[in-house]
Amino acid sequence: MNNPTVLLIGGPETGKSNFLFRVWTHVNSGQGLVEKDGLPPDAEYLRSGAEYQLRGTFAGHTSQEVQVISNIPIRLRSDQEKKGLLVVPDIDGEQIDRIYHARKWSAAWESEITEDTAYLFFVRVNSLQTVPPLDWITCHKLYSGEPPTICAPDAQASDSVKDGEPAVDTPTQVILVDWLQFIRQALHDKHPQAGRPRVGIVVTAWDCVASDFQGGPSEWIQENMPLLHQFCVTNKDVFDFSFFGSSIFAGDPANDPDFADELAHADPRTKGYVRYSAANRESGDFTIPIAWSLGWESVP
Repeated sequence: MNNPTVLLIGGPETGKSNFLFRVWTHVNSGQGLVEKDGLPPDAEYLRSGAEYQLRGTFAGHTSQEVQVISNIPIRLRSDQEKKGLLVVPDIDGEQIDRIYHARKWSAAWESEITEDTAYLFFVRVNSLQTVPPLDWITCHKLYSGEPPTICAPDAQASDSVKDGEPAVDTPTQVILVDWLQFIRQALHDKHPQAGRPRVGIVVTAWDCVASDFQGGPSEWIQENMPLLHQFCVTNKDVFDFSFFGSSIFAGDPANDPDFADELAHADPRTKGYVRYSAANRESGDFTIPIAWSLGWESVP
């Protein structure tokens, strides 16, 4: 690809910002597959975010007042002629939901969809912001067998909603599939002859996955977001998909005091990992999904 770009997209509380700051730590130090190719304009913002992790804590939820687009020039460390750009709209994840409900996005978003753009979509294990898929048992319990009314989280109940009947937020997997279709349509309209863009699905907080779960990120998506997984399987002619898992510290210092004490006596940069490939391999290099997205490295 010429001047390739990878765009990070995540809804509320998906771990996108923490992933970004951890990637910046690797890119800035030159210890990963991908390294920086000069300083980004908002280097101070990235540095301050990475400092949270160096203190053994997670960066907080992105405020709705924060509207930062990180443009990080990068290159492959083993072949410095391979250069690209990591573009991260570090905005509140709620904007992803708002675009879905409004059925339109800004010219700034539209400009990011090019024939040389790859994408990383983020979901998070056990996030309270993730709306799970509806099943028939849940529908029967809540609606006596009647299908639910789907509406925005803050929308007023419409006339079609019965008194006392709860409104149901749109399942997260539906929003992600719709976003993929937004991208497909925008790309086709602008570049009808474009090839298959690479799309990575990143499951963050992988350390929260049940200990008896035997699969990798692909299997986790299949079990927890079956519609999204089915879309990936049936649209391989449109997108080149891969699945990743990530854990910033390989534990949760915010809710596990023993782990927090352990982390306080360790170098946080040596903690955490990325899961990748069909063999569910593990690496401490958080730039692996970036290198794959840009077509610089394969995922065996």
